Amino acid sequence: MWRLLMALAIAGWAASSCGQEALRPVSVEVIAGAGRANLDGAQPEYRGGFAAASFTFPLDRRNRSGNLSWQIEPSVGAEEDGSSVEAAVAVFLRYGWPGRVSPYIKVGTGPFYMSRTTEEQSTRFNFASSVAAGLQIDRFLVECRLRHVSNAGISEPNGGINTTFLLVGFSHRF
Repeated sequence: MWRLLMALAIAGWAASSCGQEALRPVSVEVIAGAGRANLDGAQPEYRGGFAAASFTFPLDRRNRSGNLSWQIEPSVGAEEDGSSVEAAVAVFLRYGWPGRVSPYIKVGTGPFYMSRTTEEQSTRFNFASSVAAGLQIDRFLVECRLRHVSNAGISEPNGGINTTFLLVGFSHRF
């Protein structure tokens, strides 16, 4: 999993070295942590790990250090017992307050795949929507994220899975 994150970070760095100015990320965040969700019925509680690389782009190309930005975030995860893996790509809108100690909030959504079905979700292909609040201190990040996974009515049941994550990581500005 760490190899995948490093490959994503290198790809972001390479993309920032060439191409259109508007398509260059201003930073990359590498985050990882653990999450928990209560599932219905006799199913075991979901406990899993999560890792992602968030590529940040300014909404205003003239202000590359602006407070409002958008992110594309590929991610991977797995249940701690190895019974399920997941992969996703989300697009986030992020607002950060300036300063050495910088709080931020973000909201995003995107396609999501998990390798098993649950009583709540009848499909493996789903969508994940997240809201997060975090704190960036210099290059280091800590974030609390709430994620809702649902299949958008593709199939029944569609009860959704709500997971709370605690994530830590670092940020690199280009």
